[in-house]
Amino acid sequence: MTQPPDVLTEAERRTLEAVCDALLPAMEAAGDESPALFRLGALELGVRYWPASGVDIAASAGFTWVRNEGHVESATKREPFGALTLRLTR
Repeated sequence: MTQPPDVLTEAERRTLEAVCDALLPAMEAAGDESPALFRLGALELGVRYWPASGVDIAASAGFTWVRNEGHVESATKREPFGALTLRLTR
């Protein structure tokens, strides 16, 4: 399977990771918690415009990352995503 081309430059990616780590710091597993659950992260932002005309427009974008993917030390998967939604309502 081929990887999609990078949307962000390496500097932009490091900046985004630093912002995400600052807003949502990493947590460590404690007791009987699964450490795998603490190696996932995601960030999503969106906007919505719904005027009285009955057209509902929403756009969102985000970024997901998995550290130690597949339980392989230092294997990291990073993926940007986005969505545009248009709804016609009465």
